[in-house]
Amino acid sequence: MILTGSQRQAPFFWEVYMSHKSRRSCPGFTLTELIVVMSIIAVVAALTLPAILHVRESARQTQCISGLRQMSLALAEFHISHKSYPTNGGYDRSDTERIISKLGFPVNISTNIYQPPTFFLWGVGSPGKTVPDQPGSWAYSILPWIEQQNAYQSINFGKKQPMFLCKSRNRRESASTTPDVKGEYESGGWAWAKTDIVANGRIIEPRPNVTDVTRVSDGLSNTILLGEKAFDTAIQKSTSWYYDEPIFSGGSEGTVRSAEYIVRDGPNIAHELLWGTAHGNVALFGIADGSTKSINFGIDYTVFFKMLTPNGNETVSSDGN
Repeated sequence: MILTGSQRQAPFFWEVYMSHKSRRSCPGFTLTELIVVMSIIAVVAALTLPAILHVRESARQTQCISGLRQMSLALAEFHISHKSYPTNGGYDRSDTERIISKLGFPVNISTNIYQPPTFFLWGVGSPGKTVPDQPGSWAYSILPWIEQQNAYQSINFGKKQPMFLCKSRNRRESASTTPDVKGEYESGGWAWAKTDIVANGRIIEPRPNVTDVTRVSDGLSNTILLGEKAFDTAIQKSTSWYYDEPIFSGGSEGTVRSAEYIVRDGPNIAHELLWGTAHGNVALFGIADGSTKSINFGIDYTVFFKMLTPNGNETVSSDGN
């Protein structure tokens, strides 16, 4: 660039002018433009977030369905091996039912409910017992059929079993029990692995009551064998056993359900004996033939009852009617 005489005499002012002119010519956002862009981003996020959450929930449902299928097949394989389903276990009134507490003395695990005042002693899984004599729950009994032979054999009741836990529930790691508004619990000071998956108590009964497929006269494909239990987010804490007794215990309602109602997860819900769901409008179940089924949350209880009873001479169509 060739400078004029006046420009040569005032180089400083010329440089300032050209610098200012250059800055003014640079592209940029005004405040209004910035607000518009931010608004567009917020709208896009609002539109895509539900889709992302839906994809994640679908993935969690798929995991739960896969676990239910594996456990349903494990029960079928157990039946092939033992000519019957496992029982739900139960206390056998012997000293062998005691565990050694963290403090070093033998205790019986138990639940003491405040209202109505009721005290329960529970069995503890024991390897090698016959089906009628097994004090541990059905969930303990099938561990060798879901590649958990070591946990079964060593009675490792603190080992977490991810297959038994619903992926859509915010279950914390199990902990030693403490008293709560519902009752007191004896866990020996140990943490015990819990389960969201429970068996149909109309088929899987307390020991020594043994059931085989001949009792499922309504048809294996028409009968529920497993499902997810109701979950009260205010009560079923990691330190409570209220209707949430663990896998290795036996004889409790923590591992079976029998009522013909499904409820959504939530605080202070009526959850005792009920089935439940954290999956929106559907609850997930394992069927006695090894398949799985998603059942609408609002299913008529009379239809659901037909699917729970193994020998009621009822028929249920493939769509649950």
